[in-house]
Amino acid sequence: MPNGIGITLPLQRGKTGYFTQSTTALQQVKANLVSLLLTKKGERPFQPDLGSDLHTLLFSQMDDEYDANVQAAIQRAVAQWLPFVNLGQIDVVRDTDRNLTTVKIQFSLTSNVNITDTVIIQF
Repeated sequence: MPNGIGITLPLQRGKTGYFTQSTTALQQVKANLVSLLLTKKGERPFQPDLGSDLHTLLFSQMDDEYDANVQAAIQRAVAQWLPFVNLGQIDVVRDTDRNLTTVKIQFSLTSNVNITDTVIIQF
């Protein structure tokens, strides 16, 4: 069995330890990306800039600029905190009736751009 390199999200009881572990860099980066984007700036003690601005957009008008603002918030957070991640296509789907946004993000690692993965987050 490969050694774990980090914990995955959502937190779940693991078979070989307290939490389920990632065994590849891509799995761990995926967990880190979700964690970064769903963390509000100011939420982490001693690291007030860690996180993204997605939560500030939650109650903003879902107008023509909304999708671009979501994409820009994601790009800023990743550029600052995960510079080894290449962002690909970012699809924003708005549900105005429920005030919910679903974002599908395609990404790869700078060390191997041929291997891609996707994360889906909602806020």
